[in-house]
Amino acid sequence: MERGKTTHRALVDELLEHKTRDCWNALIPGMNAIPGALAVCISNEGDESSIVLHEEYDAALEAA
Repeated sequence: MERGKTTHRALVDELLEHKTRDCWNALIPGMNAIPGALAVCISNEGDESSIVLHEEYDAALEAA
């Protein structure tokens, strides 16, 4: 079985377009094993269908 490449840095543009967690769930858990890994997400507000944007925003506010 071939393993994917390790992601140390990720830039996610237009997070508001992510209507499911498929991409997020493929990217972030693998980065958790990398010390100093960084994911930067850039987006506008989006609407009620911007699932990932709003869930991650709410989680960030709670963590802060």
